[in-house]
Amino acid sequence: MIRPGLSTIALDIGSTSIKGAVLDLEAGELVSACSRAFPEPIENLPSGHIEIDPKAIVARVLEVIDELAEHLSHHCSVWICGQMGGLILADDRGRAKSNYLSWRDQRTLKSTDGVRSSMETIRRTIRPRGLPSIRIAS
Repeated sequence: MIRPGLSTIALDIGSTSIKGAVLDLEAGELVSACSRAFPEPIENLPSGHIEIDPKAIVARVLEVIDELAEHLSHHCSVWICGQMGGLILADDRGRAKSNYLSWRDQRTLKSTDGVRSSMETIRRTIRPRGLPSIRIAS
């Protein structure tokens, strides 16, 4: 077992898998590692919509933490890195009010006015403030 204060659980919450490791910071060693598949998107949504139940994500993260905690006899720090941009709408207490909308979701690329996508409209609107000019293929 690792001594208190000298270990951490490191988590990588990615869109393919949720990975974690126990690190011994004093020895500079990997003590244990595990991985679980990222939850599948919700079925029967319109084409291009990629949403995941946030409760399923939390449950999967807790599975990884529980397995890694078996290698610890004390409290430790937890480091977390996440996947590419996505979002969950939340209330003022941090409680989810929507599904996780994945960065893989394509709805901003669909035409909203029959001419351009909402992403193209946003890019045209805020381009002078620093977004690069990128043409989005339809």
